[in-house]
Amino acid sequence: AGGPMFIDGELVVDGSLAETKQWVEAGWRKGGEKGLFHAFDILTDADWRKGGTATPLYQRKSWLKALIG
Repeated sequence: AGGPMFIDGELVVDGSLAETKQWVEAGWRKGGEKGLFHAFDILTDADWRKGGTATPLYQRKSWLKALIG
């Protein structure tokens, strides 16, 4: 990406709020990886710190897709 980034998204564990909450509050301490992170926006760290960007969301999503791919 060329520098520090802010990726906005949501972690989901086993498809439910209860499972996600349980894992985030205690399960991660047991080690391992669990859940799926759904990324839906990306900003440079500088843009995030200043509160936003003029770059349209569709362009940021395209950039995110390219970086993940």
